[in-house]
Amino acid sequence: MPGVDRAKILDIVHACLSDLRGGGDVADRESVLLGPGALLDSLALVTLIVDVEQRLADLGINVTLADGRALSAASSPFRTVSSLAEHAWERVSEKTQVG
Repeated sequence: MPGVDRAKILDIVHACLSDLRGGGDVADRESVLLGPGALLDSLALVTLIVDVEQRLADLGINVTLADGRALSAASSPFRTVSSLAEHAWERVSEKTQVG
C-alpha cells in the first residue's frame, strides 16, 4: 500500500496508545502491552487493537489483528508496542499481496 510502511504503522500504534493513555509520549518500542508490567489492562488492550485497525481502515487497509491465528501464536503479537506494530505490518503486507 503506497505511503504505508513499518515506520508508519509504528507511528499509528504510538498515536493510538498515546490517545488511549491521555496524550504525551507514553511508550517506547519495547513497552509491554500484555502480561506482567503491562501499560494496559485487558480492556484497554482490546481498545488499542480496535483503534489501530480503524486507523488502518481510514487509510483504506481493512485488516483484522485479533483473530485465531494471532491468539494462538506461540509468542503473542500483542506483547509489546513493537510486536503489535510488526504484527500489523505483516497483516497489511498479506493484504496488499492478495488484494
